[in-house]
Amino acid sequence: MQPNLLNAILVELQQIDESGTVFDNRRRGTSNVVKRSISFSIQAQIVFVDGEFIEKSKGKNPDERNLAGNVLSTMGYIIVRKIDLDAQNKELKNGDKMISYGTPEKPCELFLIGQKEAAHYTDKGHNTLQKWYFQDRN
Repeated sequence: MQPNLLNAILVELQQIDESGTVFDNRRRGTSNVVKRSISFSIQAQIVFVDGEFIEKSKGKNPDERNLAGNVLSTMGYIIVRKIDLDAQNKELKNGDKMISYGTPEKPCELFLIGQKEAAHYTDKGHNTLQKWYFQDRN
């Protein structure tokens, strides 16, 4: 059984093209120019959080970091079904970029910064949803 997405909308994403991107070994990351793949669209739930959410998170964890060490500055998250990603032979990664969402399309430049496996499991014990946090890097 596959879960239904609530109020699903179309989200257009561009993934990092690792073979075309120059990496800087001294910084252990990409150079200032990141090559991106051709965009693709997928159905997703999208939730934007407001500053109050971030402030409450900081109040519970005053050093402004979660257990993974990331600074809590997310703008929201999307929830996608793994079966939809598998159908397009896609696997989302940190640094992938959302370039638009909704109908009519609303252009954006939001970057995926972290993922959690969502709490819906099949009868075999595998998760079927992914929750990806995003932020604006401008």
